[in-house]
Amino acid sequence: MTAIDLSGQKLGLYQIEAILGSGGIATVYRARNPQSEVVALKVLAPPPKAGREILARFEREARTAARLNHPGIVQVLDVGQAKGCAFMVMPLIEGQSLADRLTQVERLDETTAADIAWQVADALHYAHQQGVIHRDVKPSNILLASGGQALLTDFGVALALDDPVLTLAGHTVGTPVYMAPEQAAGVGTVDGRADLYSLGVVLYHMVTGLVPFQGNTPQILHAHVYQPPAAPSTITDVSPAMEVIILRALAKEVSERFQTGAAMAEALARLSHQPPTKTFVASIQSPRLKTPQLTEVVQPSGQASRIQNPFFYGGAVAPELFYGREEILKAIVNRVGGRTAQSISIVGERRMGKSSLLNYFRARADQLLPGGIKFIIIYLDLMKAYCHTWAGLMRVLRRELTSVWRQPWSASEDGDLVAFDFALEELQADGIRFLLCLDEIENLTQRAGEFNEVLEDWRACGSMGQMAMMTASAQPLADLCASSGLTSPFYNIFSQQWLGLLPAESWQALVTENMATTADDLAFIDKIAGGHPFFTQIAASHLWEAKTRDEVDYVQLREELWFQFQPHLQHLWRKLAADEQTILRRLATSDSMESDSIRLAALERRGLVRQYKPFSELFGQMIVGGHLDE
Repeated sequence: MTAIDLSGQKLGLYQIEAILGSGGIATVYRARNPQSEVVALKVLAPPPKAGREILARFEREARTAARLNHPGIVQVLDVGQAKGCAFMVMPLIEGQSLADRLTQVERLDETTAADIAWQVADALHYAHQQGVIHRDVKPSNILLASGGQALLTDFGVALALDDPVLTLAGHTVGTPVYMAPEQAAGVGTVDGRADLYSLGVVLYHMVTGLVPFQGNTPQILHAHVYQPPAAPSTITDVSPAMEVIILRALAKEVSERFQTGAAMAEALARLSHQPPTKTFVASIQSPRLKTPQLTEVVQPSGQASRIQNPFFYGGAVAPELFYGREEILKAIVNRVGGRTAQSISIVGERRMGKSSLLNYFRARADQLLPGGIKFIIIYLDLMKAYCHTWAGLMRVLRRELTSVWRQPWSASEDGDLVAFDFALEELQADGIRFLLCLDEIENLTQRAGEFNEVLEDWRACGSMGQMAMMTASAQPLADLCASSGLTSPFYNIFSQQWLGLLPAESWQALVTENMATTADDLAFIDKIAGGHPFFTQIAASHLWEAKTRDEVDYVQLREELWFQFQPHLQHLWRKLAADEQTILRRLATSDSMESDSIRLAALERRGLVRQYKPFSELFGQMIVGGHLDE
C-alpha cells in the first residue's frame, strides 16, 4: 500500500517536515519537537482491517525499546498515538544505513566489516541482557554515523507487527534473507541467538557482497533451515579467522552458535583491531541482590550501564533462581535416583515452569542425585527442527552422547534403533545410568506416523531399566498417546507430577531475596500474578525496573503488565474447552460454587483457579471484560 504523506502536518507535539524513508506500513519523517529540535519520527499507519491492537502493540514494544540505553542503539526519545497512528521519536542520525553503503560499494574490506559487526554484537548483548530481542537485524536497521560508529535501530518493531492481517497483506515478521532457522521454521523459542545468526548473515553480506541464500521467500526460508551456506572463502578472499566467525554465527543448531553477543563481539574486535568490548560483560554479577542498585560499567563511550535485572532470563526462571518446586524435585530425585531408575512425566499449563524444572534438574544433577552413581543426562528440546525426522532425532542423540561419553554409533546408523540399544548396553557395562530429558514430548507423540517405533523402543528400554526418561508436556502422556493412536501404551512406565500455582511463601521468597519489597509490593504482585511463576517473574521484573528509577506507580505498572500478559492469557484461554471457559466465567462474575466439582478440581490442579476464583484478579478482569476473546 502507498504511505500517506503527513508532511506539513502535526502529529502529537511534533511538526512533520518531510519523508525520509518509507517501507511496508511504517514511514520515517524529519520532524521538529516543541523545542524546534530536529528528530526522526517513525509512524505506523496499519490498514483499517488490522485493528487497534497493532497500534497498542507497536507502542508497547516502542516503550520497551525506550528503556535501552547503549551507545550502539538509537535511543527512543518518545512514544505515542495520534490521528489513528502510533509513532516513536528518535534522534536524527547524520550518516547512512549499512544497506545504502552496500548498494554503493557492493562489499566492505574485512577490517571495516568486523568493526561494524562487533559494535552491533555489543549492542545486541546489552539488549539481550535487558530481555529485549530485536528479531530483524539487517543492513537497513544498522545506521553508520559519522566517525565510524554503527547504531542499531528498530528494536521490537518486527514483534509488534506480528499480526495475521499484516501477514496476509504481504508483511513478514523479520526479513527472510536474514532470518534465523528457528524463525524461518516457526518452531521453538526465538531468543538472542537468533539475532546473532542474523548478524552472521549481515557479516557474510558485508564480506562477500552476497547473502548466503537467494531465491523466492519459500526457497530462502527452506535454505535457512536445511541448507549449509557456501563458505565465504569460495566466493572471495577472506581470512580463516573471519570465516570461522561467520560459519559459527550461521550454525543451524542454536547451541553451536555464539551464545552471547559479548562472545561474538570479542572475536570480531580482535579482527577489527579494536580493544575487546567491556560494555556489559563486567556487569553480569550474582543476581541475588537485596536491593536494586546501579553499578558503573565501562562502555566504549564512557557511559554507565545498569546491572542485569535479576528477574530477566529469556522468559524462564534461571537455574540459580529456581524456586517453589521442592516437593516435585524430591519426587524426581527419588524416581530417577533410586535403586532402579524409573521415568517421570511433568505436566503443566504453558508457562507454568516445566522447562525451568527440567533445566534446573539438569544443571544441579550432580548435587541432587546420590553420590557413587555415574549419570549421563541428555536434554532435548523437541520443538527444535531436529525432531522433524527420526534420523534427525537420532543424529542429535549421537552428537550429544559423543560430547559427554564417546561416539556410540557411526553417522550411517543414525536411523538404526538397534545401534541405540547397543549404546545403552555399553553404558550399562560402563556402570553409567542414562537419563533422557525430553521437553515438549507432544511433538513426538502427536506424530505417531514418524516416531511410533522410536517411542516403542524407548518404552521397552525404560521398562527394562536400561534408561529413564523425564518428560515435560502440557497434557498427560496418557491423553497424548491415546489421542495419537500410538500402538504402545508408552505412558504406563511413568509416574506423573502436575505443576500448579506456587504457594505464597515460595514466590515471595524469590521476590524478597532479590529485591527490597514492601507489603504493598507483594500484594500488588499477588493480585497481578496470583502465584503463577511466569507472571510473578515478569511482574517482579517490572517492579524492579520501577524501583531502580524510583518511580513505583502501581497504576502504571498494572497497565504495562496488562498489555504484556494479555497475549499469553489469550493463548491459554483459547486452549481451554468451552465448558472450562464457562466455569471460569461464572467464577469470575460471582461467588457461586455450583460449578461441577470435578471440573473445578481439575482447574485448580492446573493452576487456573485459586480459592474459587480465576488465579489472579487480572485474569478474572480480562475474562469478564471479554479481552481474551478478541
